[in-house]
Amino acid sequence: MKDLLEKKNYYQPLTWLDKVMEFFCFVALVCLWGLTWYFHEMELRSAPQDFSFFKNPSYYWASNMTYTMPVIATAIYIMLTYRNRRPIPVEHVIEVDPQKQAKLLQINQRLMRWIKINMVFIFIIIEVLSYTTGSNGGTGIPYFIVFVLPVLMVGPVVYFLFEFSKNQLE
Repeated sequence: MKDLLEKKNYYQPLTWLDKVMEFFCFVALVCLWGLTWYFHEMELRSAPQDFSFFKNPSYYWASNMTYTMPVIATAIYIMLTYRNRRPIPVEHVIEVDPQKQAKLLQINQRLMRWIKINMVFIFIIIEVLSYTTGSNGGTGIPYFIVFVLPVLMVGPVVYFLFEFSKNQLE
């Protein structure tokens, strides 16, 4: 571990899978901004001309609050990207073999990429569902969301815990 700290070589080179994940995450973030703009324009066209956000709240309020989701998602995206480019080696509770340290850093960086992709997808789902339920344009939250959201949130963490433990047992 001390050798790794002295070398300052924490960043692992990107594989083609890592580049594909980064590309899809960026495309998903652009899609989130595009969906937000589209939903905002649709709501502005359907709102009456004399509508005031502070005087008569109704389901048109969403057109004035629409851009908060992509702003938050972009801030988290930038923070996770910065954090992933400058990984901080941590002292593990268990003894880590120096040969396995590079593999563990790669697993951690991939986990951060999956968390970033899932975070953007969750914001897209929230944006679509808030528009369809807030504008009376949908029938509510679909039942499959009950199964999709937990898998999106917990699935990568469970997978990478298995990867981490498999790497430790070898």
